[in-house]
Amino acid sequence: MFANSIEVLHWWTAPGEIEAQAVLKDALSKQGVEWKNFAIVGSGGNSALRVLQMRALSGNPPEVAQIKGPDIAEWAKMGMLTEVDNIVVANLWEQYLPEIVRETISYKGHYMALPLNVHRVNWLWLNKAIFEELNLTAPQTWSQFIAVAEKIKKAGYIPLAHGGTTWQDSLLFESVALSLLGAEKYKKAFVDFDESILTSQQMLAVFKQFKVLNRYISKELQGKDWVTASRMLSDKKAAMQFMGDWAKGMWQAEGKVAMQDYLCVDVPESKHLFSYNIDSFVFFKKITLSIKSLIKNYLLKHYFPMSFNRTLILIKAPFLFVSIPICTPLMIVLKSPMQILIADS
Repeated sequence: MFANSIEVLHWWTAPGEIEAQAVLKDALSKQGVEWKNFAIVGSGGNSALRVLQMRALSGNPPEVAQIKGPDIAEWAKMGMLTEVDNIVVANLWEQYLPEIVRETISYKGHYMALPLNVHRVNWLWLNKAIFEELNLTAPQTWSQFIAVAEKIKKAGYIPLAHGGTTWQDSLLFESVALSLLGAEKYKKAFVDFDESILTSQQMLAVFKQFKVLNRYISKELQGKDWVTASRMLSDKKAAMQFMGDWAKGMWQAEGKVAMQDYLCVDVPESKHLFSYNIDSFVFFKKITLSIKSLIKNYLLKHYFPMSFNRTLILIKAPFLFVSIPICTPLMIVLKSPMQILIADS
């Protein structure tokens, strides 16, 4: 029996994600807190957000919910969240968290979420066996990508594993846009909505390149989730996939080995360009003082240690998830899924 319990809404439902979730669940159980799982499958978190909205409007939100960066401020505006300042001393955030992370989880000078990790989104994954069989090298430009894709197609393999759901299409489009626009123009277009960029010839080139990629996607995968598409790559049915670093977590959980079964490289023409999202948990005001106290004590002991031990829970979970640890000292060292593999070996 548990003295306390918290209901946690999230979308960690794929292999790799499930293992990371289990680490957090186990850590809470050791503190006498039961993790009541409220997992919502699909849509890259959009389905979970819709369920959360319905729960909140009915006056019955969960105690804890996984929320993406931009949505944190929107929920904070509604006055439904408790400030994380009340759980963790603010100067610890400033000492250990990068500025961009602190900005993402802040609203009106207060920290409103607990960040767990940073995902790099714009990766290109390759099936090593197919590339070796066809004597191909990883494409560094879009023209090289097209040439490689044509050779793969002629050899009878699917060039590009892609599920074709809305969020996967968005991820693919954003990866193309960042590569062709560059960071500054990308931000002007999709954050500032600068009309001069949105209507430019460069933006037209983005749409043309995005359309070209659809030649190499199997129609059988339309509407399928990312896990299905990723398995097509790891099972040697498809040769390439645009997906965030969480894909490696799935393959690792299923026994696939990086550098042997699959490779990852920058999206063509994207060297030094980094699109990302941050996994964060927010706490709704219904959370009890006793659980707040347990979380505070645990975070002070394990989340911000002076010596970073990878067996600690909130450091270990990102390794299982194969994203980038949120704390600065580890972020400096671990910049790719392959580096994380080496560091955790």
